[in-house]
Amino acid sequence: MIQDKFGRAENYFNSMIHSENPITRFYGKLWLFCLRISQGRYYDCKLSILDAIKEAEKDHKQSDKVAFLNQLAYVYLKMNHLEEALEVLEQSEIIAKELNFHHDRILALSLRGVVQLQMNNAEEAEKTAIYLKNYLESLKIPKYMRYYYHLEGMIALYKNRDSEALEKFTKATSVLSFQHEALDDHAFYLYSLAMAYNKTNEQEKASEQFEKITELTSGCIQLGDIYARSYYWLGKIYQKRGEPQKAIENYQKFLELWKDADPEILESKQAKMELTILQ
Repeated sequence: MIQDKFGRAENYFNSMIHSENPITRFYGKLWLFCLRISQGRYYDCKLSILDAIKEAEKDHKQSDKVAFLNQLAYVYLKMNHLEEALEVLEQSEIIAKELNFHHDRILALSLRGVVQLQMNNAEEAEKTAIYLKNYLESLKIPKYMRYYYHLEGMIALYKNRDSEALEKFTKATSVLSFQHEALDDHAFYLYSLAMAYNKTNEQEKASEQFEKITELTSGCIQLGDIYARSYYWLGKIYQKRGEPQKAIENYQKFLELWKDADPEILESKQAKMELTILQ
């Protein structure tokens, strides 16, 4: 998967799903969702996750269900189904709290704030940020504060306080661990920092962050759509700089990764149009 050999990765994940070992089946489903997100196949991902949630409910496996709920919320966010995303995140946080699953609860709260901003409800997002901060401080794990810094950065960016957003995003990336496992979420933070630089027209710094994302290993597995979109944004930056060949290469890479993506995705349409013009 890290080598962009999606077909081979899908074969392995499908074989895991049919394993007799329930743990192997769980991870097979989880990583298959991540693979489909990497391909921009949000609709297929949604259907698969809903089936997995039903199965988890049937087997009374709340620990499986909470992981799938967070995945579903992310997919709903990317599909702009925001009310559904909030509803799913509420369920996720309740279950994670009952199970004392700190990481899943943090993810649910962090995503909730992002969804609220997408719904133009900055006031609620700020309340979520305060709640998240208090919860993280109670855990006394300094590196987890990156979730709070990131949400604060998103709020600042929404309010056009760009310098503050850059400060918060930089702070979030500064406490990232080394990449070491499939649950790494480096792409999430680097992408926000890159987009903030892009908004302030600091193209060199933006491209530097996007390049970092394309070079990630385990840090881009969970959110492979961010990895793919980084090539799209690099194409736009190089095109703006007047470097057509580099722009073409990045647009082509993006379209190769998303050749099976949902047809209505705006970036795919835009990349095809720009590529035609450049060629």
